[in-house]
Amino acid sequence: MVLQSKLMLQVRTNCFITYFKNDWRHQIDEYQKEVLRIAISKVRKTQYSGQLREGTKKRMARAIDLLVQVSTKRWVDNPITGFTQPHRLSFITITVSQIKNLTQRQVYDSCFKHFLQWLRRTQKVNTYIWKVEFQKRGQIHYHITTPSWIHYQSIRDKWNNLQKKAGIIDNYRREQQAYHKEEFTARPWLYKLWNHQKQLAAYNKGIKDNWTDPNSTDIHEVKHIKDLSNYLKKEFCKSIQNPDTDGKVWDCSLNLKKIGYYQSEYNFDLLNHLIKLKYENKVHEKELEQCSVILPYKQGIEQFMTLPQLTEYDNHKTLIRNYNRKKPIKKEK
Repeated sequence: MVLQSKLMLQVRTNCFITYFKNDWRHQIDEYQKEVLRIAISKVRKTQYSGQLREGTKKRMARAIDLLVQVSTKRWVDNPITGFTQPHRLSFITITVSQIKNLTQRQVYDSCFKHFLQWLRRTQKVNTYIWKVEFQKRGQIHYHITTPSWIHYQSIRDKWNNLQKKAGIIDNYRREQQAYHKEEFTARPWLYKLWNHQKQLAAYNKGIKDNWTDPNSTDIHEVKHIKDLSNYLKKEFCKSIQNPDTDGKVWDCSLNLKKIGYYQSEYNFDLLNHLIKLKYENKVHEKELEQCSVILPYKQGIEQFMTLPQLTEYDNHKTLIRNYNRKKPIKKEK
């Protein structure tokens, strides 16, 4: 068995991480393989318990960091306003319309997994993170963040079509007809978010389309936020309101799973560069138990990289953006 240690520098969204990478070169025997298999089996039995464990939060935080790193501001045409507008990240919320609560597994199997397939195949969404949440009444809704720009009407039409196929729209129609009976009946407990006038307008629209097009989706820009990474981590890494839910509680696109942080091995030029930055009071270092964190005094870590490192970092981000899902090869009959 040979142990090799390398001093590595890892690029996060707002800082650099330095650590020693230990490379153990040895052959794993059959006993160790069996121990590893049992450990993985135990994790899989509890991975869909609805709990956000520390390991889960770390994986989620890494996916968010990478998402923010590969998301750049660009200009898109807004068909609603007729103007071009800056775009970096979309925050999409989709909700189950019926009042009777469904489990995460029921919604995922009947609707949500097909919605994700539609995003990837039809809308060419290559990079995204999603998480399940629960409304106060206990019903499921999903948050999706992606750099892709998608027209809100396309999202609403697709989600409601999937709900219709799953029988959710029919249940929604019966619930609304039973609640309102012969005339409009407001919901006073919703006045803070949905005043009387808006509820009446929604009722009139429901009557017009026979309750077939519920307002089940919302999409808005993630903007006016300086630290996007920490903002998204707070939104996504908070506890699930219903820890007893079944099925997945979050996931991300394959490129955010398969390709990790950009990192490079320390060399003389890089070490010299960081020493100079610390001497000029542009960055400060925080020593932790297993690594060191180098934090710039101003936001934007790319300005503190060397030119070769910046080139490699840009290539790494391009690799993530252009990652293609490998389709399974069909076996010949």
